[in-house]
Amino acid sequence: MKFFKFVFIFLFLISGCAPKARLHPNAINLNNKGIELMKEGDYKGAKSAFILALEYTPDFAESYNNLGLVAMKQGDLISAQDFFSEAIRLNPNLAEAWNNAGVLHSRLGNSEEAGECFIKALEINPGHIQARLNFAEYLLEKGDIQNAETEVLKVLAINSENLTANLLLGGIRLQQKDFERARKTIEKTIKLNPQSAHAWLLMANLYIQMNLMGEAKIALEKADSLAPEEKLWVKLGMAYTATGNTSKAEMYFKKVLESNPSNPYAITGMVIIASNTGDKKEIEKACSLYNQTGKNISSEADKICKNREKKNNSL
Repeated sequence: MKFFKFVFIFLFLISGCAPKARLHPNAINLNNKGIELMKEGDYKGAKSAFILALEYTPDFAESYNNLGLVAMKQGDLISAQDFFSEAIRLNPNLAEAWNNAGVLHSRLGNSEEAGECFIKALEINPGHIQARLNFAEYLLEKGDIQNAETEVLKVLAINSENLTANLLLGGIRLQQKDFERARKTIEKTIKLNPQSAHAWLLMANLYIQMNLMGEAKIALEKADSLAPEEKLWVKLGMAYTATGNTSKAEMYFKKVLESNPSNPYAITGMVIIASNTGDKKEIEKACSLYNQTGKNISSEADKICKNREKKNNSL
C-alpha cells in the first residue's frame, strides 16, 4: 500500500497538479474591493486596496495586473509596464495581463509587441472578447482588412450586439466600399447606443464617401455634440476637412497635437488645412513637422509639401 501511495503522490506532482499556495481570503476581498473602486473612478483607493492585497499574498498576479490598469489610468506607463510584466511572470497563463500589456504597447507605439501580446492572450483564452477586438484593431492598423473582419465576425458570433465589434465592422465595410452593408451595420450600432459619437462619426464618413455632404454635416454635428473621446479627434478633424469646415477641423487637430505633438495624422491634417487656406507660413510650419514624421501618411500631403519644397529651392 505504501508503494502505491508513493506512486500516486509522485504522479500527482509530475502531472503539474501539485497544490499551489492558497490566496489569503483578505487578499481576494481587497482585490475585489479595488476593482469596484476602479470602476467608480477612485484610482487612489483602488491602488491602496491592491497593494494591501499583496501584503497578504505577495505573489497575487491578478493584483499586479490591476495595479497596472490603475497606473495606465493615471498615465504612469512605465509603472504599468512593470506591473504587467510581474503579473505575467507570476502567472504566464493570465490572459488578462497579456491583453493589457498589448494595450500598453499600443499606447507606447510598439505595434509588433502589441500584436504578439494579443495573440498570446487568445492562445490562452480564445474566448477573451476584448483581446480579440484589440487584435482586430491591430490588424486594421496593419492594413489586413480581411483577417480583421474575420476576428470581428468571431466576436459577433458570440455576441451579435457587442457595440465595439459592430463599430469595427462598420468601419471595415466602409474601407471595403460596401456602402449598403456599411449603412446597415452603422444603423445597428446607433440603435444599440444612440449616444455613441463613434457610430455617428461612421455615419458621417459613410455619407462623405457617398458624396452626400448635407447628410454628412448633420451626422458630424451629432457626433460632435456627444463629447467624443480623444481617439476620435483625428477622425473628426478629417471628416470636418472633407465637409469644408476648416475651423472645426483645425480645432480637433490642435487638440490632438497638444497631447501628442508628433501625431502623424493630426500633422497631416494641418498640412491639408494650411494648403486649403493658402497660409504660406502655416504650410511651411506644417510641412516641416510632416517631413519630420518620416512617414508617407497622405499622398495629398506629400504633394503639398513636395511642391512647397520645390518652390523654396527655386528661390
